Amino acid sequence: MHGNCDVVVVGSGNAASCAALSARESGAKVVIVEAAPYEARGGNTAYAGGNMRVVFRGIEDLLKIISDLTDEEIRNTEFGTYTAEDFFDDMGRITQYRCDPDLVEYLYVEQIENQKEIFYGVLRYNMAHVVMMCEQGVFSREDSEKLLTGLKEIESLGVEGFPLDPEYQGVHPCIEADLVRRYGYEVGGKILTGRSRGDVHN
Repeated sequence: MHGNCDVVVVGSGNAASCAALSARESGAKVVIVEAAPYEARGGNTAYAGGNMRVVFRGIEDLLKIISDLTDEEIRNTEFGTYTAEDFFDDMGRITQYRCDPDLVEYLYVEQIENQKEIFYGVLRYNMAHVVMMCEQGVFSREDSEKLLTGLKEIESLGVEGFPLDPEYQGVHPCIEADLVRRYGYEVGGKILTGRSRGDVHN
C-alpha cells in the first residue's frame, strides 16, 4: 500500500466495489484490499455471475422487478415462491449461522429510500449503455435519442423530484417504467436489452 488513504475497503465483490466507488465519488482516497489472488478476485459476485437472491411470493412479485418476461416464459415456467423464511434459512445454512439476523432482514425488506443514494449513478450507467448499444448498431439512432432525452429529463427532476415508487422495488425498475410510459414498451423497454438480470438488479 502506497501513501495515505481515507477509506479502506476489504474485498472486491459487488458490495465492496460499490462502497469503494461511492467513497471515491465523495472525494475520499480509497484503497481496496483483496485477499484472493488476481484470477480469483471479485468475491461471491464473480462466483454467482451477478445473480442475487430475492424474496418473492409468486410471479406477481417477480414481475415488479423483472419486467421483460414474455407471456410464453410465464406460461412455461414454474416460478414457485421464495419466502423470507427460506431466505433466512439459506443465509443461516451457508454462513453456518454466523450471519447477523438484523442485516439479513435488511437485505430483503423493501428499502426504497436507500435506493436514492444510487439514483444518479444508475442514470449515468443507463446513458452509457444506450450510447454503447447505438454505437454497436443494436439501437437505432432515433430510439437512442429518445431514450437519452428521457434519461436526461429524469435526471433534471432530481432524486427528490422523480417518483421512486416502492411498488417497483428499486431505481432501475422505476426508470424503466418511466421510459415505457413516455415511449411505449417497444422503445422504453429497450433499456434492458443486452444486459443480464444481475446487471439490472444488483
